[in-house]
Amino acid sequence: MPHKGGFMTKLSYEVVTKAVTWLILLEQIRQQATDEADVHLTESIRRHGVLQPIGARPKGDKEGKEDKGEVVWGHRRLRCAIAAGLSEVPCVILDRDMSESDFLALQVVENTARESLSPFDLWQGCVRLMDANAGWSQKDLAKAISLDASSITRIMSASKCVSAVIESFKTGALSQSDVYAISKVEESAQASLLALKLSGAANRNVLEQAGRKTRAPKTEETVKTSSLRIALGEVVITVKGADLTLGLVAEMLDKASKEAEKAKTQGLNAKTAERVWKDRSAKKTA
Repeated sequence: MPHKGGFMTKLSYEVVTKAVTWLILLEQIRQQATDEADVHLTESIRRHGVLQPIGARPKGDKEGKEDKGEVVWGHRRLRCAIAAGLSEVPCVILDRDMSESDFLALQVVENTARESLSPFDLWQGCVRLMDANAGWSQKDLAKAISLDASSITRIMSASKCVSAVIESFKTGALSQSDVYAISKVEESAQASLLALKLSGAANRNVLEQAGRKTRAPKTEETVKTSSLRIALGEVVITVKGADLTLGLVAEMLDKASKEAEKAKTQGLNAKTAERVWKDRSAKKTA
């Protein structure tokens, strides 16, 4: 099961046979399976068996015995295998010490690789993964599940939508592109765009045009300061300058991060890098 990029790039586990009673079905990322699809899968498994192994994480008891396995992926396959009368299924046994974050991320990665997640389920999985990792940015999420930043932006756009839009997204009445277009407008305008779409009076192009017309202007922190202190655990960063806004500070910190990374690749230590930056700044202002 190779995965491109991310933290799960070196998965290589032996496939073993396990009793279905050994496996525990937990809440899964994938939610939208139809009864008709389950019937077809059950019949296929009855005839051909389970062709794709189920991924499970060992769960020991208080004495440390491996008495059960939590299903990471393959929930639907397991349910259908049980319905088909199978007593055993092929399994990939994952690391017992896998963190909850890795557990959730692997569910998303595996289901996405098999294209079995609906856009809504993929969004829900990403939300759960972000919730499990306080402080994560969308860049961190993209790295974890091996998707590019633009894809993550589209996936997470539902988080900016009102409940009525999300409900229509869940039922399939709205596509990912529809949700992305609607997310670009203020919440007060989303209901009217949703009504247009559901009535058949608006296609995606109409939604995008409406979004461009009604899109809320980007807001910038208008309160300015000459010094901003950012406490990050044991590290405190102080930014000083004239008329600082949060937007300007974010931009400067991004540039500083790139400069630090560049100095690191050049083999400079912190003190030497500081002198280099100071000299460069002096030359620019001379």
